[in-house]
Amino acid sequence: MLLLADSDPTRALIAVSGMFLLATGLMVFIVRFHARRRARREANWRKFALENRLQIHVDPGNWLKPGSLRVSGEVAGLSLELSTYTVKVGKHRQEWARANARGHGPAGSFSVREMEFLDHVGGLLGSRDIELGNPAFDKRFKVKSAPESLVGLVLDPPLQEQIAKQARVVKFSYVDGEAEVAWMGGNESVEQLSEAVECTRLFGTLKRTGKAPL
Repeated sequence: MLLLADSDPTRALIAVSGMFLLATGLMVFIVRFHARRRARREANWRKFALENRLQIHVDPGNWLKPGSLRVSGEVAGLSLELSTYTVKVGKHRQEWARANARGHGPAGSFSVREMEFLDHVGGLLGSRDIELGNPAFDKRFKVKSAPESLVGLVLDPPLQEQIAKQARVVKFSYVDGEAEVAWMGGNESVEQLSEAVECTRLFGTLKRTGKAPL
């Protein structure tokens, strides 16, 4: 501030104008970057919906409310919905996406999510986790199930492999015949959307037979 006070008024005005233009340019760049990112993401979701003959709904959002995407329809005899949503983490918001399939399956629930630091600490302290006999999967994911026998019936090796293939942080859940895969949102490709749907599609046989847990 002292330097500006001692300088020529014209130079001070030029300096302030330069900073204003720099800030404006940076803001325009950020806005355009996010607009291009949203456009690419929407294009991928539209392509996925078209290839699978599904309906798509786009909420563009505004400055106060983030937009959302939703794709719905039937795949392999299952009622399917893909959608985006936001989660508040502290002062920030995270964008997530999920694939949800509904059908008729056995009663009970289970969940699978990526291991976190506290989960590893709990393991060192003797906390007991459900293990599926797949060392790589058991080390990476935390599994909860009620009854415990249900997860052994549902989470077979093909589904374990499909969950492990997800590129982003993944959460997988099942409640009374309804399956959901959720992941950290981003510029998902058509292939990544297909991988998420495949996780829920693998429940098809279970839902149709309506097997009960042992």
